[in-house]
Amino acid sequence: MALSPASDFAVYYDAAVRLRVLGWEAVYEPDNLTPFKYHPVVLYLFWPFSFLPFLWAKLVWTVANLWFLSDGTRRFRQTWGFSWGVASLSLLCVIHALTWQIKFLNVTLLLFWCLSFSGEQTTKYWRAGLATSLLILIKPFWIPLLLWQFATRKTKELMWALVFLAVLGMAPFIVAPKAHLLEFWWASLADPLHAHNFPKNDNQTWFGLWYRYSGGTTLWIVWGLGAGLSFLAWMASWWTGRRTARGGWGLVSLVPFILFAAPLSWIHHQIWLLPLFAVWIQRKGEWGLLGIVWLLLNGTGELALGRGGFIWAHQAGVPLVGFLLLQWVAWRFRFRSSVLR
Repeated sequence: MALSPASDFAVYYDAAVRLRVLGWEAVYEPDNLTPFKYHPVVLYLFWPFSFLPFLWAKLVWTVANLWFLSDGTRRFRQTWGFSWGVASLSLLCVIHALTWQIKFLNVTLLLFWCLSFSGEQTTKYWRAGLATSLLILIKPFWIPLLLWQFATRKTKELMWALVFLAVLGMAPFIVAPKAHLLEFWWASLADPLHAHNFPKNDNQTWFGLWYRYSGGTTLWIVWGLGAGLSFLAWMASWWTGRRTARGGWGLVSLVPFILFAAPLSWIHHQIWLLPLFAVWIQRKGEWGLLGIVWLLLNGTGELALGRGGFIWAHQAGVPLVGFLLLQWVAWRFRFRSSVLR
């Protein structure tokens, strides 16, 4: 099935219209090719769009995405101290991810914006907690954020995150107790047979690589292993990050590992690597290594290999090597506090 422009946003929009017109019972339909599979509270974010014609709703969401990118980058700049010039160069490093985001208009830039709040140095702990809860509710593989907050003794941010998770997470089930939301949401999220779930061809995670070449018969075991590896990596973030000038470094530097280990990771998620590339560029040097990582993550590009070669590169797991190389660079940075000042 050919994907049309803003096809991901079209799923959110359609689900919002169904909610407004027909109620919750019409939202989760596993028989659809691309069912709405997010937590029910996420749909409340898109409910206002249902009052607009689709083209106008898409335009408003596009403007919002530009705001998420701009303001998120500004917040990362304030946290890490890099210039707009460096930010522009780092944006070139994730340009393929940005073009995919423009094409599909999903929630990736909203999560980028939330991530910028989770890592900033602020006394508005509720704001960091709300951002963390949204990250987890939209993409559950961000649960290690809670472990990071616990390990780095960000007690207030953690408490606010747990409060928002409880309130936002349970609200839809309380508001519509007879709609069987928990049952239908979980079935839509977990079923690996539906498009845009685990077996999608351009899934770049180690889970996706394993699934493509083994058939994916032990789905939950592999997902559990990924979660366990993520836990160990985030604990390593705490142990090494406390030696650096900025305690939040562990948050940004482990984005490559999240992309590598999480069950679902698409090309457009690489936008989250922007602050890591910015720190790397600001360090000045290793431009050859930066170029290699760029080629690995972009599959050397469709212009160089053609569409067939590009698909082969991703199915063969080429981006996974880029994630691992980025992780290695990030670990080196952690032990050099001068880089982060």
